[in-house]
Formats: sequence, structure tokens, C-alpha cells
Amino acid sequence: RQREEWGREKEKLKATVAQLESKLKAVENEHKDKLQATMKQMEVATEKLEAKHMQKQEKLQEQAKAQSNKKMEGLQKQHETQLAEHERRWNVEREEMEEASSAQCQSLNDEIATLSTKLQAQVKANEEQREEMIATEKARQEEKFSLSIELQRLRIVHEEQVFGLCMAFEAEKGHLHAHADQLAADQEKERTQFQRTKEAMSKTAESK
Repeated sequence: RQREEWGREKEKLKATVAQLESKLKAVENEHKDKLQATMKQMEVATEKLEAKHMQKQEKLQEQAKAQSNKKMEGLQKQHETQLAEHERRWNVEREEMEEASSAQCQSLNDEIATLSTKLQAQVKANEEQREEMIATEKARQEEKFSLSIELQRLRIVHEEQVFGLCMAFEAEKGHLHAHADQLAADQEKERTQFQRTKEAMSKTAESK
């Protein structure tokens, strides 16, 4: 039962690690897609700005005859400043997104590492307990074998004792039978002797 619980705990940890890895991959893909979309937006915005810039350049060229070089330089500088500010904002947003993505990925990696360490510790503990159970079972089997040998030895000793008692009983029985036969023979001998004496006394009495 405990092994089944360990197996279920191990499978849960593996499933959690797989889910976190899948989540990490999904987050990476999501941030990658967002970054690509942002880069695409930047390219589109840059193209639009360049198009506007070209339009302004053309307009400025058309108005160049009516405007002074100083005003034209001021407009050009203002446009370049706006373009630089726009690019700076996009770079800041991109860096913030990359930092957020990196922090989230690091957090997920740390969580995966923690769960992996916990899983390895649990597997090691389960292995040590399994080895301890195997050693305990081996010792129990050895003790069982020793008890079996001792039981067999005691059974043989008991059988030998019973056999010896049986032999002694048979010998005693034979001795008692022989003694009984001897007593019966002695009794018969005495009875015969008594009968002879009785008959002799009867004959003596008749002759007188």
C-alpha cells in the first residue's frame, strides 16, 4: 500500500513538473510571439514614420523655395527628435517585456528545480526504505529457515525419544509377560504338589 502511495506521489510530482515545463514553454512562446509582434509593429511604425518623413521631406522640398534654410533645419531636427523618441519608447517597452519574460521564466525554472529536488529526495527515500524492507524480509526468511531447521531437529529428537520409550515399554511388557508366565507355572506347580499331598494323606487315613 505504501509503495502504491509512493508511486502515486511520484506520478503526481512528474505530472506537476511536466505541467510546469509545458507552462514555461507556453510562456516563452507567448513572449516570443509578443516580441515578434512588437518588432513587427516597430517595423510598420518605422515604415510609416519613414513614409511620413519622406512626405515631409517632399513637402519641405516643395516649400524650400519659400522658407529659409534655418526653418527647414529646425523642422528636420524636430522630426529626427520625434523619430528618436519614438524608437526610444519602443526600446524601453521591449526591454521591459524581455525583463518580465526573463523573470517569469526564472521563477518557473526555480519552481521546477525545487520540485525536481523534492522528487529526487522522495525517490531516494523510497529506495532506502525499499532496501530496508528487503533486508528485513531477508532476515525474516533466514530466521524462518533457522526455526524450520530447529523444529525439524526437535521433531527428530522427539521421535527418537518416543521410539526409545516404545522400545522400553515393549521390553517391560515382555518382562511382565514372562514374570506372569513364571507365576502361573509356580502356582500350577504348587497346586499339583498340594493335590499330591492331599491324595497321599487321604490314602494314609484309609489304610489306618
